[in-house]
Amino acid sequence: AHGAGLVNLLFAEGAKVLELFPGPSIRPHYYFLSKARGHQYAFLRARESQPIAARMLNDFEESFNGSTRDFSVDCEQVMRKVRDMLGQGSNLLL
Repeated sequence: AHGAGLVNLLFAEGAKVLELFPGPSIRPHYYFLSKARGHQYAFLRARESQPIAARMLNDFEESFNGSTRDFSVDCEQVMRKVRDMLGQGSNLLL
């Protein structure tokens, strides 16, 4: 959740942040906030589920309004990234 949930990054110490993006556009705001506070940061993009023309229109609209669309991610990819960030092996149960 963006907004209030990630604002806690201002006050957290040593946080590990995994940000999920709904499309090909990456917004760097929380990357810069994380780096400024010394947090570990990574991101993943959602699966592509729309034709290119629809994605381009969504990206254009979201550049003004922010993203509100549904999206899905590869759960295995998310789990691998979380394990990597935690520095633990693949036997980790989350």
